[in-house]
Amino acid sequence: DTTFLNRVELGTMASNTISIAGVKKPVIQGAAAFSKGIAVLQMIFEAKTPPTLNELVKQSGMTRPTMHRILKALAAENLVVCGAGKTYKLGSRLIQFSAKALEHNEIAQIGAPILDWLCQQTQEAVHLATVSGRDMVYLAKRDSPQVVRIATSVGGRVIVHGSAIGKSILAFLPEAERQEILENMEYTQFTKNTARNETQLRQQLSEIRELGYAVSDEESHSDIFCFAAPIFDHNQRVAGAVSVSVPKFRLKANRRVYLSPLIKSCTEISRKIGAV
Repeated sequence: DTTFLNRVELGTMASNTISIAGVKKPVIQGAAAFSKGIAVLQMIFEAKTPPTLNELVKQSGMTRPTMHRILKALAAENLVVCGAGKTYKLGSRLIQFSAKALEHNEIAQIGAPILDWLCQQTQEAVHLATVSGRDMVYLAKRDSPQVVRIATSVGGRVIVHGSAIGKSILAFLPEAERQEILENMEYTQFTKNTARNETQLRQQLSEIRELGYAVSDEESHSDIFCFAAPIFDHNQRVAGAVSVSVPKFRLKANRRVYLSPLIKSCTEISRKIGAV
């Protein structure tokens, strides 16, 4: 899902908010150093190639001494590693954290074989995302067996306003939670089709609630079309979503080819986590 091309947009870290994946997040007083460390880890994670110190300074707006201190502290805990060319990569300790997090995530465990089936049925990339606090993150993915694939990362943050999977979750959140996200949304334009403001996005969300599924037609990246549907838990609360991502040149005219197995998959995961 282009929609799945993960992006981080960080303003000057001296401000009292951090912007990640299009949603402004307040920095808790007394935890500014921790927030900066997390922001640096996020930048390294999102980078297409391992960034240098100078690149991280430029992207974050931090001073060079501040960035150096943060990287040194992260490296001491094996959260980052300085490699060839003095570039920075995520450390192996984060692998341990992520493995344990996935092991304890009920949706990821239950959804695994269902994602395998969905990928086999559609022959396209499929993704599973969930709500994590104020964020939405990718829990799992299955690559298309076909030649052209979509580059995505498990653990990456969802671009809420430009992805089918993000919109399918947002549409079914309680109004108070949805409003909070919308009020803090940064409507970054990834393509000419990306929602430009709250009014436009709200209209899309209303349509999604009526249909029961979402689409993204080249909204965060050109030439990618995505379908997504929500997953509900035992409280009938949206717990996540599943998507199917298709390069436009492979998109079949009959959408039921994608929607039927997608809806079936989401219904089955919902049932297995307790939804009636």
